[in-house]
Amino acid sequence: MENTFFSKTIVCNLGEGKIAKSLNDIENKYEDLKIGSYPYFKPEGFGTSIVLRCENEEILRLAGDDLICSIEDNGGKGKIL
Repeated sequence: MENTFFSKTIVCNLGEGKIAKSLNDIENKYEDLKIGSYPYFKPEGFGTSIVLRCENEEILRLAGDDLICSIEDNGGKGKIL
């Protein structure tokens, strides 16, 4: 039987290096959570897209909330897509 994964993408206006420790901490906090971060550069600025993946929707929700708080604590703005 194939496992079902859920995903959530969060974009923020911070560089990847500014939130790298938080991403590592959040990934280690939740079992089976995987995080991928993808920096982007656009004419209006730069930021990072973060993709959270997990088989458990509740863990995904909690991790997303933690990530938004971490982004805001680092002076950024985050949005769930």
